Amino acid sequence: MAADTSRFQDFLDLVDAYQLGDLASLLALLITIVGFGLALWRIWRSEKASELARRAAESVREQILQMSAVQSLDDVIRTLEDIRRLHRLQAWPMW
Repeated sequence: MAADTSRFQDFLDLVDAYQLGDLASLLALLITIVGFGLALWRIWRSEKASELARRAAESVREQILQMSAVQSLDDVIRTLEDIRRLHRLQAWPMW
């Protein structure tokens, strides 16, 4: 037990002699600053990615609306062709 106590005291003397506590504090400060910078960078990057996702969603929405409009026009053209065909056949009463 005495050997453990003397080793621990030697360790504390070493920490005191080389001021390792101050070095550890400076290292912790540096790690904190770098970590905060990385966090800010990731937030900025995620906002940029969400903006790109929003633009992509708007683009897809517009494409879907255009496809829907084309489909509607196709339906109207088919109906008009049916009307023309029935008119040529003189099929007035459609019951």
